Amino acid sequence: RERLSLAEGALADQAKRIATTLNEARTDALTGLPNRRMFDEELARRLAERRRHGNDFALMMFDIDHFKKFNDTYGHQAGDEVLKHIARTVGHTLRETDILARTGGEEFAVILSSTTGRDSHLAADRARAAVEATQIEYDDQVLSVTISCGLADPYETESEVALLRRSDEAMSASKNAGR
Repeated sequence: RERLSLAEGALADQAKRIATTLNEARTDALTGLPNRRMFDEELARRLAERRRHGNDFALMMFDIDHFKKFNDTYGHQAGDEVLKHIARTVGHTLRETDILARTGGEEFAVILSSTTGRDSHLAADRARAAVEATQIEYDDQVLSVTISCGLADPYETESEVALLRRSDEAMSASKNAGR
């Protein structure tokens, strides 16, 4: 019984370590947001639900305007603070059912649940305005940043790659139109 009890305890500890490792593999260490791996899994799941049940959602991609110049001017520590601040600020504008993820560098993506068309535009504008309205205090300086957003509603049988491409193209159009 004692050996069985010890073995059960060891298995429970191992299960906790595995769960922790799995969570770390799916989370961006800097922002605490889901990372690209977790985002890709969630996007695939949402597209499958869309095909099977007709569940609506929109994809919003955004990145921080002139982030490289910002990093070069203020340093990478300041850039890290900006990334964390943007994650918190945008996160506060979203609903619990929306998924905000850091997909790479200064790029983020949001799956807007049960949202299409005009409502997705309102959500993107809310996020953009919230970021623009905030100021980040870093090293005795007040920093301001903006983001550019792109939106896409998925077509009935669209792939993840095609949907991401359309959202990315919309974000590029936003940048080209003056950010």
